[in-house]
Amino acid sequence: MKANSPFIRNVCWIRGVAVGCFLVAGTSTIVIAQSSVVTTPAVTSDLTIIQVVQDAGQNYPAIHVTEQDLNAAVANIRLARTSYLPRLDGIVQVNRATRNNVFGALLPQNTLPSMSGPVIGTNNAGSVWGSASGLLINWQPFDFGARSAKVEVARQGSEAARQAAFLTQLQVSANAGSAFFDLAAAEQLVTVAKANVQRYESFDKVVHVLVDNTLRPGADASQADAQLALARNQLIQVETQVAVRRAALAEYPGCGMKAVQGAYHNYAPLLMMIAGADEEVSPERCEQFADKAHIEKIVYAGADHNFDDPGKAKQAKVANRKATADAMRRAEAFFAANLLK
Repeated sequence: MKANSPFIRNVCWIRGVAVGCFLVAGTSTIVIAQSSVVTTPAVTSDLTIIQVVQDAGQNYPAIHVTEQDLNAAVANIRLARTSYLPRLDGIVQVNRATRNNVFGALLPQNTLPSMSGPVIGTNNAGSVWGSASGLLINWQPFDFGARSAKVEVARQGSEAARQAAFLTQLQVSANAGSAFFDLAAAEQLVTVAKANVQRYESFDKVVHVLVDNTLRPGADASQADAQLALARNQLIQVETQVAVRRAALAEYPGCGMKAVQGAYHNYAPLLMMIAGADEEVSPERCEQFADKAHIEKIVYAGADHNFDDPGKAKQAKVANRKATADAMRRAEAFFAANLLK
């Protein structure tokens, strides 16, 4: 999950009580727009941090890729060790050919096989059966450390692959756990914001009663109304953050967070932009998640993971450039349709 995505930098607007924000998580860009106070469902009681981390480890494709790289590195060690074994080559052949032979040596070529036998002075169309067999054992007892060096290179490659697998698992687990705590913190902020709204509602009523009885000036009532409106706006903002965090928690671990997916209900306009050739997160699983949650989606064929990265490495790919341009255009239209009213 990136806070410095160009989507977040370029398209994040607040107008009146309307709040919009982008979220880039793994393969997809999720765009959420909210323009009214809604009731935010709490995190399901059966969802725990352990379950979040386990689901991320089981579903995030990058972990499976590093595991396969580790298996390949271990196999390379076994392959390198075979160089210590003796080599046994054998051949058996049976053929039938004419008695004719070729005068002189054959020039290097791949068409005629080498021939043996005496050269006869006349053409002979008669044929004869021939057979040959051979066995060669080759073993090098001394190699001056060449084979051990190859084995050590393979062993170090295996260790590097192992550490890369551990690092990927740690990063995925940490990001999934961070998404879980972000959601929990956002829901607590909703509780605080609701209490703040109730407090200002009570204060607003008291001030209006005093103003109506000419015990306080009318300006105090206007100020109380403004404070109440500000508190309600803050509530809308934190409820929007809950929606963003919930979507991130459901979508970050390869769109495989079943506990959140089962409880997730799209109560605000939402658009998911999916990289069709994502090499780290399964686009198919994210499409299924979007269909199950009735989320509007678009799939960019050929675009890979983090296609909106403005760096040269990502934007050098034509599919990424086209996807980025189209995503920005769609995002602006999405916010214009859902927020700027």
